[in-house]
Amino acid sequence: MISTVIESEIQPHLFSVQSIYQCDGPEFDQFRYAYEERIVLFRASSFEDAIAQAEHEAEGYGKRNATKPLDYFMAYQLDDEDLPGGIEVFSLIRDSNLEDREYLERHYDTGNERARSHDE
Repeated sequence: MISTVIESEIQPHLFSVQSIYQCDGPEFDQFRYAYEERIVLFRASSFEDAIAQAEHEAEGYGKRNATKPLDYFMAYQLDDEDLPGGIEVFSLIRDSNLEDREYLERHYDTGNERARSHDE
């Protein structure tokens, strides 16, 4: 028996997507910037779809919170499909004097990560 899968019948998977934002540092602090790391859940049909949703959500979050989303999104497909999508599950803000690219290379994109890029 041959079966055909119709795209609308494909159940989306649950992904967590990590994103990084640059904020102006507090005026009373010695740091030039603050960087926020967030992890948000998305329902998506693929890693690429999850990243696209995260990029869209990041633009709105950045505007609402006066932060700049950086070009860094890492997705992980979760096994537990009962969790709701579109909610933030983690946030961390770190103060730093590093510019955005330098910050990402120092803390997140060192070249030693065991991860695939979404372009692969």
